[in-house]
Amino acid sequence: MSLTTLVVVLAILVIVAVGAVAAVLVSRGSRAAVGEYPYMKREFLLSKAELSFMGVLKQSVGDAAEIYSKVRVADVLAPTRGLERGAWQRAFNQISAKHFDFLICDRVTSKVFIAVELDDASHNEAKAKRRDQLLAGACKAAELPLLRVTAARGYAVAELRTRLAELGLSNDSVPDHATPERISPTAPAAAELAESTPVCPKCGAATVLRTARSGKHAGKQFWGCSTYPKCRGAVPADRLTQRSNDALTAI
Repeated sequence: MSLTTLVVVLAILVIVAVGAVAAVLVSRGSRAAVGEYPYMKREFLLSKAELSFMGVLKQSVGDAAEIYSKVRVADVLAPTRGLERGAWQRAFNQISAKHFDFLICDRVTSKVFIAVELDDASHNEAKAKRRDQLLAGACKAAELPLLRVTAARGYAVAELRTRLAELGLSNDSVPDHATPERISPTAPAAAELAESTPVCPKCGAATVLRTARSGKHAGKQFWGCSTYPKCRGAVPADRLTQRSNDALTAI
């Protein structure tokens, strides 16, 4: 090997070594800048499509129940008792990293009523189909109603409400947790109460101020029965000085 060739080889080795050292230093510097916990906050919990659907879902459910989003499946379902340790772990692993898009629960006790999945175009992929099949099978085995809704630009509240009712969710199926104090219409306090907070014209229970969200009275305030949805009696807010038997009797 000539002297010139040797010098060239040594120069190349030096350049490679310097580059390697520089790469290591840059890598360490990047890790130091990121810190021990390389995380960042997501700006929004729900996508625009999910947020839009949740609004319609709330209208469909009304005051009957509470809606939660992105709930881990393993916090709702659990492997059955009596499984061997290995089988239990495999069953748990299948659901531990998955979540339900929405969960409809009792607003007081948090009892789970229905799981809801919003299916967008990604659900046509093979991996998503396997996930959907797993969720469907798990929910069926656990006797948890699962509602699948295809993502769209708009949703019909009435149609969604009908589908929920078919799965067992309706005003009649949700426990009534309200224990209102009944007020006798003939009691001296009744006339005074009617001037400020009227009683329900249908059952005599106390009322609470609400705002209609749909129908011809949308946006208007009214005094609705505190036992809703058990009782749907209501009094228009602009008729507080009138007797309760002149009130509107249906929302």
